[in-house]
This record gives sequence, structure tokens and C-alpha cells, in this order.
Amino acid sequence: MRDSNPFSTPDNLTQQPARSWTPKSSALWMTIGFGLFASPPAAFGIVGMQQHYAYIATLAPNEGACGTGAIIALAMMLVVGPICGAIGAAAGWTACKLLDVR
Repeated sequence: MRDSNPFSTPDNLTQQPARSWTPKSSALWMTIGFGLFASPPAAFGIVGMQQHYAYIATLAPNEGACGTGAIIALAMMLVVGPICGAIGAAAGWTACKLLDVR
């Protein structure tokens, strides 16, 4: 068995220069943009739903509760989040094309 150095390239090939991390495709950029932009509204919706359930727990038995808090929380999760995500996906696609990443 030959003496090998684990830190050298095989067969003494030249190493490629180190490159900063960049996503490889526009789909990955779009996914990252969607996740970054859709996460805050979804998180606010989840917190709002938790606050609504906490409000319901404080009510007396057979007492009515306003459902506006739940509707707003659901709208944040199901409407506002995807719209913001689409804006983020467009921003990611634009960034990919501006940086000319293939």
C-alpha cells in the first residue's frame, strides 16, 4: 500500500480554486426565496391561532367567542403566506438571473 496523504488530491491533480457557496439552479433560488418570505406570515398565523385558543380557554362555559382572531390567523397562514412566498420566489429567480447562476 502506498503512502497517501489524506489532504492531497488524488494523483497530484490540481485543485480547483475555492468558490463561495451559491445555489446551483434557479429552482433552488426560488425555493429559498419562497421559504424566507413565506415563513414570517406563517409564524404570525400560528402564534395568532395559539392566542385565539388561549382566549377561548378563558371564557366561561357556553359563552360565545368572536372568531375574527381565528379567521385572521388562518388568512395569514393560507393566503398572506403563499402570496409573500410567491414574491420571494420571484425575488430569488431575479437574483439567480442577475448573478448568472445556472
